[in-house]
Amino acid sequence: VGTAVTLQFDTSVITSQFPIRIEGPATSYGIFTEHEPAEFEFDAHYLVLDGDDLEPEAMLIEEDGEHSHGHSEECILPTDRPDCGCTNAGTLECDNTDKVLESYLYLVDNRCNQGCNCYNEGCRDNFFIVDMHHSGCNADQLPKFVEENFHEYEESCQRCYQSPFQNPVLPQCGAIDCKNTAATNGNYSLVASAECQNDFCQSPACQAAWQVVIAAHDECCHDDIPEALADGFHDLEEVCLGGCNVPVPTNYTVDCSAPKNLGLVEDDHDGDDHDEHEGEHAVAWGASFTLTPAQYTWQAQKTGCPLSDQSYAEPTMKFVVLELANTSKAALMAAEETAEELFEGNLETVVPGFGSIDVGTAVTLQFDTSVITSQFPIRIEGPATSYGIFTEHEPAEFEFDAHYLVLDGDDLEPEAMLIEEDGEHSHGHSEECILPTDRPDCGCTNAGTLECDNTDKVLESYLYLVDNRCNQGCNCYNEGCRDNFFIVDMHHSGCNADQLPKFVEENFHEYEESCQRCYQSPFQNPVLPQCGAIDCKNTAATNGNYSLVASAECQNDFCQSPACQAAWQVVIAAHDECCHDDIPEALADGFHDLEEVCLGGCNVPVPTNYTVDCSAPKNLGLVEDDHDGDDHDEHEGEHAVAWGASFTLTPAQYTWQAQKTGCPFDRCRDGSDAPVRHVRDHDQFPIRIEGPATSYGIFTEHEPAEFEFDAHYLVLDGDDLEPEAMLIEEDGEHSHGHSEECILPTDRPDCGCTNAGTLECDNTDKVLESYLYLVDNRCNQGCNCYNEGCRDNFFIVDMHHSGCNADQLPKFVEENFHEYEESCQRCYQSPFQNPVLPQCGAIDCKNTAATNGNYSLVASAECQNDFCQSPACQAAWQVVIAAHDECCHDDIPEALADGFHDLEEVCLGGCNIPEPTNYTVDCSVPKNQGLTSGRDNNPNDNNDDDDDNLSTGAIVGITIAVVGVFLVILFAVLYKCCLKPRAIDEAHTAAMKMPGSVAEEHKSEQANNV
Repeated sequence: VGTAVTLQFDTSVITSQFPIRIEGPATSYGIFTEHEPAEFEFDAHYLVLDGDDLEPEAMLIEEDGEHSHGHSEECILPTDRPDCGCTNAGTLECDNTDKVLESYLYLVDNRCNQGCNCYNEGCRDNFFIVDMHHSGCNADQLPKFVEENFHEYEESCQRCYQSPFQNPVLPQCGAIDCKNTAATNGNYSLVASAECQNDFCQSPACQAAWQVVIAAHDECCHDDIPEALADGFHDLEEVCLGGCNVPVPTNYTVDCSAPKNLGLVEDDHDGDDHDEHEGEHAVAWGASFTLTPAQYTWQAQKTGCPLSDQSYAEPTMKFVVLELANTSKAALMAAEETAEELFEGNLETVVPGFGSIDVGTAVTLQFDTSVITSQFPIRIEGPATSYGIFTEHEPAEFEFDAHYLVLDGDDLEPEAMLIEEDGEHSHGHSEECILPTDRPDCGCTNAGTLECDNTDKVLESYLYLVDNRCNQGCNCYNEGCRDNFFIVDMHHSGCNADQLPKFVEENFHEYEESCQRCYQSPFQNPVLPQCGAIDCKNTAATNGNYSLVASAECQNDFCQSPACQAAWQVVIAAHDECCHDDIPEALADGFHDLEEVCLGGCNVPVPTNYTVDCSAPKNLGLVEDDHDGDDHDEHEGEHAVAWGASFTLTPAQYTWQAQKTGCPFDRCRDGSDAPVRHVRDHDQFPIRIEGPATSYGIFTEHEPAEFEFDAHYLVLDGDDLEPEAMLIEEDGEHSHGHSEECILPTDRPDCGCTNAGTLECDNTDKVLESYLYLVDNRCNQGCNCYNEGCRDNFFIVDMHHSGCNADQLPKFVEENFHEYEESCQRCYQSPFQNPVLPQCGAIDCKNTAATNGNYSLVASAECQNDFCQSPACQAAWQVVIAAHDECCHDDIPEALADGFHDLEEVCLGGCNIPEPTNYTVDCSVPKNQGLTSGRDNNPNDNNDDDDDNLSTGAIVGITIAVVGVFLVILFAVLYKCCLKPRAIDEAHTAAMKMPGSVAEEHKSEQANNV
């Protein structure tokens, strides 16, 4: 502390680390840097303690100085990019939607927007194809979901330049002054305001501003585009009509020999990373990496669920690391033959703990079945930097929750990759064909009977899945998750979609991959034909029909043409009747997106001669306990045990973790001071398991979730362990999920007593600027919203969200505001009173059963399908609104708290929350203290105070300042007359007792200190 240094980064490693020693006694510190830390973040935070990220309390950023390197220092214009026509993208074919669709699906399948994946040739070339057609074709010529989701890949992938499509009905964009960012910002703020958003930017002023925004986004250098515009442009595209054509650059010619276009066509990529390899090979996978001298770790894991049944995909795997000329695919292919020859020889078998694997030596990895993760060190000594790793099986087959190659905990991604698609090494799917009728019968499980009119039953089970995170890890193998998923699955298959709540129907598919499905004979819609017979093995025909349905031709008319409808029926039959391995991957991934667009379809026939036999092997062991969504309803009253869970544990040392929770970091969740004994943000307790047993139960006095901030409660070697079954004491004294104190809306600080200023419902710029501050500063992450800037700008948005009509706010602010509610402290503003709505009736907050009943009715298909307009639904909706806005957090049922904002998007009508009787705003009360101190980070609070009369606050402030000056003068006089001479005498006296040179040094030091 107090010593300025120059940090020199180690170019041989990904992450350079520098220890900072804090010894106290101070607790408040400032860190100042020459450059912004964000410039040096890839996948790790800049300041950590024991692995926990630390966020600042307040922050200064030099926005306009020479130190801003957030963007490239060089101006990159669109025409500076490689020309799309000089890459493997080929030629522009706006009518060939199959080409675009296949390339887009390649991006999805290969996760090309993650890490550095888009620098692999396959991702790069397929992105060029999509980018070329996105720029050069009319949006209507592309499949809708490609057009909408393309932008998710722009930040990760290198773009290419294609002269922009010219829409004959739009004017040319005017000339843009890219350096006039103030004007650009002004136009963006207007377009993003409610004034423009609510009429789709059709007024002359809005349309002119929208054309400036388009020109800035498409023609200016990245550094000249305001950050808010760069982040928000694609949201505006979804709202604003009209616009303009970006002009084709004058005198621009395509020259494939120009430097920017070199090195982009070494290999012909059409989405197949290894189609030149035919037949079967000893090498199933190869990848190139840039590796500097260090010790790397290769990891293989057990996979599958439940955890007790996890196993390695194969017991062994041949493995070799070879030097390459470079990291291109061509160099990788050249080395593959050497790897093949090495794999044919007699290889040494190595086990975890073996010294290390050397470059050039092929070995057989033998996985340790007693642990979840087998690790093998690889020693790279140089001087080469380009290496290829070749394996007998695909590494992805051995990934559960950890990456295959790491260095110091950081995942390493390949530069180029070869995959043997059609050989014997593909274990991506089950080797056994699992038909829908091979699943357990829903009626032979705890799902009970099919009750399509009982939407409450389906809704309660779905909410159980949400509350218990049943789609995470192996959670869905717990009985509660399993049985409630069976209930939802049975009704999803056996009932008409209109009989299920909309959000259940839409979101059910998020649980399909994690949970075991059951079989229910499918609903037969009397207005649809039967699906025709499907040849599941003819995947080429299935793929052809899928490509047609996913094309713009079908998407743009909702699959209603005869050809599209016939293809859609084939796709439905393939998806619902074929084995998983016979369903093309693109169809499996994209089917549910098509369901949202395509009308019509067909009924999947009920299997002939199929009978339900609950004694069949597939149906055994699924009704051991009666689960209705309550894992522990047999326990009544209060118990010393609040939580219990079972685990399969093999001999090892496990770690139990408990963390401080809540924000800011120096406070506990309940607002009390953090316990003194906590010197870290989490405590760890080792658990030693020696066997021979493998099944164990852990029981605790409190729920572990109460002690989780950003780490799991039970881990082994850094891997989170999930329970097999779980007991939770729902109603006892141990539930601390919410604050023990009832916090009413009026208990919050008053918005008018904060830096939010005054309520200005017509000043949408003020709200918009504050909302964009929240976005830019990631105020909903960690404890960021306890920084003054985030806090004050959230207060501004919160005040206007509560006190103004929703139509007065920009649409996307109104819709996305709720993402910040959990992270930020709310303030109280008397609610807007809509003159066309009645007052909400009195609410009995303690009658949670009644509240739950009203919520279930509102969330049911009966209310959702008519927008809550029937008298019964409207009355229930008004009760739900009153409960949500007037009751203490602990009195609001969890399902209502989680689902309220989804209901707001569906239900019309409602009621006005009444203003509290006799409530007055008093900025001097404790709840309003400390919210206007410190440097004001509010970008909107720039009003000049022209009032000549001083407020009470100003008078108090001046008085304190005068008294403060007097005390400083008094202390200076006392110091000069008394304290300073005495301190110097003490320093000399102490020095006389020391050896000569030490004494002189000490006297000098003491004098300096004085």
